[in-house]
Amino acid sequence: MTARGTSPGTAQRSTSAGQAGTNAAPVPDGTDEYLALLWGRLNTVVDTERLTQDSMVRLMAVYNDVAHVFYTLEARQDHAELERLHSWRRRFHDNPELDDRILRLLLALSCPDPDAEEARLEYVDQLRRARSLDRAGLARAEGLLTEALSLLGQVREDQRHLLGRLGVADQAARPQLLFYKLTGQADSAATRAKLTAAWRAVGKRHQGPLAEAVDRLIEERRAQSAGEGHTSVLARTLRRARAGESDIETFLHDFLRRAMSGAATLETQTAQAVEVDGPPLDHFAYALRRLTLGARIPSFDLDECLRYVFAVARAALGLELSRTSTEAGGIIEVSARAGGRPAGSLTLDLWDAPHKTVGANHTHGVRNRTAWPGLEQLPAAYVTCRFQRDPRQPGRITFQNLLSLLHEFGHAANHLLIEGRLSFRAGLEYLPPERLEFLSLWFEKWAYHPELARFLSLPGDDVRALDRCRHITMLEYRRSYVERGALALLDFEVHRRGRGTLRETYQRLDEEFGISRHVALGDLLEYFTQPMLLASPGANFHYLWGSADSCARYAPYHALPLAEVEIRPELRRSLGDSFDLDAPSAIPDSGTVFAFFDRSDLEGIA
Repeated sequence: MTARGTSPGTAQRSTSAGQAGTNAAPVPDGTDEYLALLWGRLNTVVDTERLTQDSMVRLMAVYNDVAHVFYTLEARQDHAELERLHSWRRRFHDNPELDDRILRLLLALSCPDPDAEEARLEYVDQLRRARSLDRAGLARAEGLLTEALSLLGQVREDQRHLLGRLGVADQAARPQLLFYKLTGQADSAATRAKLTAAWRAVGKRHQGPLAEAVDRLIEERRAQSAGEGHTSVLARTLRRARAGESDIETFLHDFLRRAMSGAATLETQTAQAVEVDGPPLDHFAYALRRLTLGARIPSFDLDECLRYVFAVARAALGLELSRTSTEAGGIIEVSARAGGRPAGSLTLDLWDAPHKTVGANHTHGVRNRTAWPGLEQLPAAYVTCRFQRDPRQPGRITFQNLLSLLHEFGHAANHLLIEGRLSFRAGLEYLPPERLEFLSLWFEKWAYHPELARFLSLPGDDVRALDRCRHITMLEYRRSYVERGALALLDFEVHRRGRGTLRETYQRLDEEFGISRHVALGDLLEYFTQPMLLASPGANFHYLWGSADSCARYAPYHALPLAEVEIRPELRRSLGDSFDLDAPSAIPDSGTVFAFFDRSDLEGIA
């Protein structure tokens, strides 16, 4: 946690908040004093008849520093400090009079530097969108989301009640995971079928009202998008995209067709492995457990995993990483260099803690880059995970944790290496949405690289156990093929159209692909209340798009030792569109996903 009164990122402020280098003004230690200093700088810039190109950059830099304070507190989930500083946040970010003044100054300016002019136009667009913000509509959407989450809470409560009746005492994990584990422990196919039927009946109890609440939320989004002049919700989400709607549609249809075929293959393999009663994939958890019964599932030393992450970053991305400190609670600070120069900093906040309320692992770009004559701001990223501590094995993580670490580190490295000279065009939020998961999913694939074992202390049979972890993860991905494809296409289609409900859209997809054999509408509703989908409605496809791209881009690395990767600059250049915001987006081949994950089958994990 950030100590009260201490502003994040103090070590970097001497070269970020004002003039670069030793000419920087002293920076106070307290957060309030620091924000007061930034407020004074902001007013000095805008208290003028006209902006210049340089003063506009200084204005952007002030807001970049303000964002660093609040984004870091958000990433740390320091709710008390955020509440205490709420008035400061409103002064900077909820101040229509100030916004109008800045907008007038920006509209009167024309920048000779192309990058600065592009950033000016971006800033103008943001201010205009803020001015036309439908606050009443946002309030309605918030109310509808609250209603949907309440209904979802009732579904989970009913699920937990069922689990309790079935003898599941420890219900700390998500109900879906607990039920999956329960079916994996049932030796009778008939029992597994009855359990699945009971589970689905519980889910259907609130499905109608939940679907209606989500539909009303979608209608509110449609109204807001139309009010902003967009042809659809999807069009608003894709305004930064370099891929067209028709290309995305083609990709998703191709993926879902392959997913249905892949699911049929896995059904056959499951039915061959165990006795089934009804849909074979309802018995997949049992088949997996039966084949791995008694097998050792290893854990991994976090420090060794980080050494591997740092080695991959150096060899594949040219990013030199060094730990600078480890705080109480295990928060790790990391400095980064690239090309012999400072490249920014990372904060790794990996262990679960009582104050962490956000369920998913995530990465914040808490400060963007500025590289302007006389002014430099280094990018900073904050990685938050919720790894569970095991008192019997302190400092060790699971294979799933390792995958998450690699994935989130990919986002963080992406943020540090995005090309751009100004903060309004140099952060993860400016990546085309279809490329947001490119580097994260590519970095995640390094969990399958042969050199990983060399960095880990794996006694005895643990090298084989590491391969078993890989196989299990790949099989679990295969099991989810149809759900992933159906969700992405459902999200895409319902936000592409100006009318129609989720149920109607689902039925159209079922008629075309037969998805109801593997995934019910009720299985997908929860996703429409999750933060990522709420932030970018229609863009859930980017996970599959990124998965296909990453499978193809990782392939040349798999057989190469890190020492050779480091001397192959053409490989690094192949990742260029993860860092160049203006690069075109090619349509990835969805077949690469299936070629990668179908290498694992139920027989291969024994």
